[in-house]
Parts: sequence; C-alpha cells; structure tokens
Amino acid sequence: MPAEEQFKAPEQKKAEEKPVEAQQELEGKKERAAPREAKKDEKKDDKAKRVIVLERVVTIPLSTAYKKPRNSRANYAVRLLRSEVARAFKVKDLKKVKIMAKASHAVAARGGRYPPKRLKVACAKDKDGVVTVELA
Repeated sequence: MPAEEQFKAPEQKKAEEKPVEAQQELEGKKERAAPREAKKDEKKDDKAKRVIVLERVVTIPLSTAYKKPRNSRANYAVRLLRSEVARAFKVKDLKKVKIMAKASHAVAARGGRYPPKRLKVACAKDKDGVVTVELA
C-alpha cells in the first residue's frame, strides 16, 4: 500500500478557492479604483458647470500648410488651427484653446501629408477664457 500512495496524484484545488492573500490584493485594487471613478464624475460635473459666453461656427483655412514640407503638414495644420481660433476669439494664450479629438482626427484623416484645405469647426468660449474646438 505505501507504494500506491507515493504514485497518487496530489489533490487539485478547486477553482473557487483562492488564497487569502489573492483576495486581499483584489480588494486593494478595488479600493484604488474608486478614486479614479470619482475623478471622472468630477470632470463630468465641471463640464456641466461651464458657462459658455460665446459660440461660433468658423471655417478655418488650412491651405497655408501646403507651403510646408510634406511630412510636417498635418502638425502645422493643427498649430495653424489653434492660432486661428485664438485670433478669432481674442485669446492670447494658445494653451487655452482645447482641440477636441474629432477635430484633430479630421485634420489627420488623410494622413500627415495631406491635411484638408479648410476645416469647419464649432467653437465655444467659456467665462474662464478657455475655447473648445469641435468639428462642425
């Protein structure tokens, strides 16, 4: 009999049973994830609290980007878009012009070499002087 016991396979643990340490790690991760969710909720509240002072739909000419070397045209077009919107809305600091993802993707839709000649965007300026640029 003792020889048979040596060759027996060890009992396998059930999938449901987890060590206590693993459960504590999972609980710790859940606790750490909670503040992130709270921050997302705060950002949503901030957007709702924004008081819009001025809204316009503007067509921005980007054709001057074609004077630049082919590889850097889209990057220049985004900078051009930012500066033209800042000029139209009388914003001195270019950091206050926020270009939303859809507008940025529209500039690079045909790749970095061939940006559009003009782009129609909807811009909104809030009371803090921050201008958001969205695709119209």
